[in-house]
Amino acid sequence: MNKQLIKKEVATHSGDEHYQKVKNRSYTYLAFAIFAFFIGIGTIIGMYPLTLTGLFGIAQILAGSLLAGFLVPFKWYQNWFHFIFYDVVVFNVLGLMPFLTALFLVLNFVFSHNTVTTDYRIEKIYLEGEGNNVSHGVILEGNAFSDERKIVEIDDVEFNGFSENTYFRVSVADGLFGIQVVKNREFITKD
Repeated sequence: MNKQLIKKEVATHSGDEHYQKVKNRSYTYLAFAIFAFFIGIGTIIGMYPLTLTGLFGIAQILAGSLLAGFLVPFKWYQNWFHFIFYDVVVFNVLGLMPFLTALFLVLNFVFSHNTVTTDYRIEKIYLEGEGNNVSHGVILEGNAFSDERKIVEIDDVEFNGFSENTYFRVSVADGLFGIQVVKNREFITKD
């Protein structure tokens, strides 16, 4: 008899507004995180050749972005997105880390200052590699930028021919966050 009374009591309170189920939208936010992952990785790949930092520098920025995501208290993730701990890890690693790194690199490039443009006489043009992995490069006067392959490799620069008067113009600027960026690289001819 007592069981029937309990069932009746539960049935009358199941539609009560205080006991309504909360909608779980965590999958929607995780889908946005995966979208941010692809946007972030694509932007990082696009900005890497324009930024004078190595893979270790990019890895440091990625680690800083991941740390920034984990500095947000776990309770906030629970209240805002209804995430469990593993959702927070996936959201930070797949979504926030690449997106914040890409945002960092874009802001560093867009808000750069102290642009220095210099013309260098080309000493020699070289080919490096074998088969389909051949890259072209230039050796500049005074061996300038010899340690910066992002500047001296010319596979993506339009080249119309080499003569004694051919110079290589390089514009380098200081980025917003102190990382140097390549603004322009082009061949010019001086008379």
